[in-house]
Amino acid sequence: MTANVYQKFNDFNLTISDAISTERMIKSDEEIEKILKATDIAHKSLIELDVRGKQEKGAQEWECAYELGYLMRKNGASVESFDTIFASGPVSSLPHSTPRQHVLDAPVLVDYGCKFEGYCSDTTRTFIYTERQEEILNIVLEAHDKAVGAVKAGVKACEVDKVARDIIDEYGYGDNFIHSTGHSLGLDIHENPSLSLRDQTVLEKNMIVTIEPGIYLEGEFGVRIEDMVLVDKKGKLIGNLPQIL
Repeated sequence: MTANVYQKFNDFNLTISDAISTERMIKSDEEIEKILKATDIAHKSLIELDVRGKQEKGAQEWECAYELGYLMRKNGASVESFDTIFASGPVSSLPHSTPRQHVLDAPVLVDYGCKFEGYCSDTTRTFIYTERQEEILNIVLEAHDKAVGAVKAGVKACEVDKVARDIIDEYGYGDNFIHSTGHSLGLDIHENPSLSLRDQTVLEKNMIVTIEPGIYLEGEFGVRIEDMVLVDKKGKLIGNLPQIL
């Protein structure tokens, strides 16, 4: 709220509860189905976009982001889950870049999602073109896969984060992993819990979380791979989009 509105509430004693956000952590079967549908729409749309073909034709970042939004709507989404990130070249080292009027460089990082009947999806893929980029992608993919494997009911959110973070740190890139490993999502793109160093939340069946480790080399490029995982006795990867495209 704005400062002048806040001042009007100075005399109020407010008690803030997290009851609603806590209730929303665990998804119903109906909610899960809607998130699965949103994911299917998003994954189908990225394949149809053909990022490598766009790169060869000299398309610009904003063009690709705009067309991806169109394809998701065409395939049944109501809207994007958030502003699509379509970052290429050195700008891919910025985790939250804005699409530019700039011809696609290499690599190309796409972080995107859509809503189906109010529920979000969230996916990231990085299209690599050089051996150096492949080297970094393989490290990120190892961290991604091990973290996905660590997701299960009864495990703390911070423990999943540590799995991904330790792998990237072992390769000497710990300082280049500059955000949490993931977050929950549903009606909002970011919900509780977060898969971060400090979140002690114990994962429960039918929570849905993202796994999105990344390595960002300032001024060079960045690589992130993100998928959504349904919590059960073991984590169930949502969608069938290959991690390497």
